[in-house]
Amino acid sequence: FGPYVVLSDKAFWQSQDGDWTGPEDLSVRLAVAWTDTALKIRAVLEDDVFQQNRTDGEVWREDSFQIAIEPDGRRRPDASGAVEFGLALTPEGPQIHRWFGGPVGPIPGAHLEVNREGNQIRYFASLPLRELGLDKTPHPRTIGFSFIYNDCDGTGREGWMAYGGGIAFAKRADQYGMLTLLPR
Repeated sequence: FGPYVVLSDKAFWQSQDGDWTGPEDLSVRLAVAWTDTALKIRAVLEDDVFQQNRTDGEVWREDSFQIAIEPDGRRRPDASGAVEFGLALTPEGPQIHRWFGGPVGPIPGAHLEVNREGNQIRYFASLPLRELGLDKTPHPRTIGFSFIYNDCDGTGREGWMAYGGGIAFAKRADQYGMLTLLPR
C-alpha cells in the first residue's frame, strides 16, 4: 500500500446539517494499492457514533464511503467515463454498491471486509480492475480519484470528510484529486 491520505482536520469537513467537533468525532486514513487484477483500498476510521441502517444504493445517506475513479484521468466537467461506488457496513453485512460507470448494484468479483471495534472501523476492499476500467492501460498511469466518508450521528447525514471533490455537491471528474498507479 502507498502512504495513507489522512483527513483529520476541519479543512476536510463539508457540512450538510452538522458540525465536526474534532478527530475523535470523525477522522479517516485511506491507502490504495494495486495488483495485476485488483485495486485494493485500506481505510481506518475513528467515528464516535456509527450508524448505518440502509443497504444497497441508499448507503450514502449514513456512515459510508463514496469513492469515484476516472480511469483515463481526463478530468471531464461531468462524470462521464467515471465510476462511483460505495463501501458500507450495513445491517446485512459489508456491501459494495456501484452507482454509475458500469451496471448499478454490486460489483462482480469485488470483496469487502469491515471490522468495527469501539470507535475504530477498518475497511479492506478489493475491486477487479476490469470493473473499474483500469485493466487495459499500462502502468504507470494517473487516474482521477476522490472519496468522501459520510457521517451520520443518528439524525441523518450531517456531512462528510472529503479528499478531492466532484462527488457530493455535483458529479464532476474535473474536481477529483489525482492518483498515480506506479509499477511494482
